[in-house]
Amino acid sequence: MKITKSLIVTMALLCVGANATETIYITGSTAFRAGALNAIKNLLGGVAPTAQSNATFTSANGCNWIGVTYNGHTINVKTSFYGSTGGIQTVSESVAWPFLIDSATSAQAQGETFVPGSTSMTYFHDIQVPNIAMGDSYQSTTPFTTTTLNDITVGIVPFQFVASYGAPTGQSMNNHLFNAIFSGGSCTLTQMTGNSADLAKSLFALGRDADSGTRTITLCETGYGASTAVAQYKPVVSGTSIMSHAFYPSNTINGIFYDVGNTGYPSGGTVAGLVRNESLTHLNGYYVTYLGKSDANTALNGSGGAGNAVPLAWNGVNYYTGGGVFNDAAITSGQYTFWSYEHVLYPNQVVGSQAEVFAPALGAAIKGTSAGTGTIGTAGISLYSMAVVRSGDGTYVTY
Repeated sequence: MKITKSLIVTMALLCVGANATETIYITGSTAFRAGALNAIKNLLGGVAPTAQSNATFTSANGCNWIGVTYNGHTINVKTSFYGSTGGIQTVSESVAWPFLIDSATSAQAQGETFVPGSTSMTYFHDIQVPNIAMGDSYQSTTPFTTTTLNDITVGIVPFQFVASYGAPTGQSMNNHLFNAIFSGGSCTLTQMTGNSADLAKSLFALGRDADSGTRTITLCETGYGASTAVAQYKPVVSGTSIMSHAFYPSNTINGIFYDVGNTGYPSGGTVAGLVRNESLTHLNGYYVTYLGKSDANTALNGSGGAGNAVPLAWNGVNYYTGGGVFNDAAITSGQYTFWSYEHVLYPNQVVGSQAEVFAPALGAAIKGTSAGTGTIGTAGISLYSMAVVRSGDGTYVTY
């Protein structure tokens, strides 16, 4: 019998499968991190991770489940959540990404924070191409389309515009104001308030790097353009005051260079903390930024800094109502449009692998079968609650 090349490959795969434990690597958006982690834990029979990078499980970017049982097989599952758009890039373009090593313990993982681009990692150095990405946007919105990914829509991600501590209350963002601030880095406060007395004061752009799905969705929602360059600042903080700032330094992320200003912070939590600081004394102005619901709550109702940041309406419609409360009904009814779908994205997996089964199961577990049956969590909204739909990121919301 002639042994074909395809048969040799199949036999090799069977040999590897017989002697190695399959590992499933998951990356992407932090917006649905809690929902994804709870869904993974549920799929694995409620088993806690062997290592997690935060004392609070649902806030951990890096988690390992080593030697667990799924679908009658022993597998490993690893997560490393650091950005929606970057996650889509790594899966579609086969870009290797850092995960926790197999032997890491929670004590070790919690003592180390992975920073994209860092080479001094002790425990985040299992460098692998992920199998699955959580994404705040459709793949087609990003420039990363080399491999067309399967897409399961699992929930709704709300977003909120925020101004820094001390800014005038009762104000609203719109697409023209966003363009004025983020195309050049600043505009006069009068353009927001309409008050001529504010002419000498400024609004400054603050935001995320290009890995962020929050940034991608914001640029779509405002009509600015998902890949259009922005000009964002990096503040210098002393105590609870911002003393100075400069445009965010240039950076290379996953092999792509971003010029000065056209990058930003890898973490929404960092941005949320920054806008709680006082900026008027030294800069004669305030920052404007965009945050996911959870990070917005930290900025608007958290602790630290000089005090709470200030919520901004979007096109005259308020989402945050005060005291840590967001009006989800404004989204589900179609009034407030600053939201996107959350996606579980994955390539065609190896036939017969556990990844082939796990990826759609993860999407189904997060989504659920009706409102309240999935693992959406407080940072998202169930698809089953929505009275409206949209066909793409930043497109019209319709019934």
